[in-house]
Formats: sequence, structure tokens, C-alpha cells
Amino acid sequence: MSLPDVILDALKGRSALVTGGTGMIGREVVRFLCDAGCEVTSVSLDEITVDSRARYVKGDLAEFNFFNALTKDTDLLQHLARNTGTVVVTPDLPAA
Repeated sequence: MSLPDVILDALKGRSALVTGGTGMIGREVVRFLCDAGCEVTSVSLDEITVDSRARYVKGDLAEFNFFNALTKDTDLLQHLARNTGTVVVTPDLPAA
């Protein structure tokens, strides 16, 4: 099942930020938004590139200035990040 064209047309050309875009669900959201024609930025604690059409940024969303700069001029925000990381970052930043 696909989304109606009116929704896809509304997404085209928008800037989108996906937090946790390297996670299991985030990867699919990044792919969907790229397919819809969005300019996608993914932020994560990982240094993984999942979709070459998206821009990947490594950073900590708990840092206010980083988050503020990252969200400036962003049309859409999909928040999927959580306190744990993937198997790549968990050894260095274990969940509390």
C-alpha cells in the first residue's frame, strides 16, 4: 500500500531531520523520505551511512547548541533516537 500522491507531493523538496536514522526503524524512515523527494539529514551517535541520498551527522542531541543548529530551517522532524545506540556505539556509550 502506498501513500496518496497528495501526501508524497507535499513532502517533495522539504527538509527532513531523522534522529536515530541509523536504527532499525530510522533506516526505513530515511529511505521513505528520500524516496518521497525530501532533503534528508540523519543524526545519530553512529558513523554509519545507510542511504547515500541522505546526509549523515554524528552528534549528541542532548547538546542544546548542536540540536538547535541542526534543526534550524528544518521543515520536518522525525524523532526516533533513544539513549542506546547500535552495536557500533553501545560498547563506548552503554545505556544507563
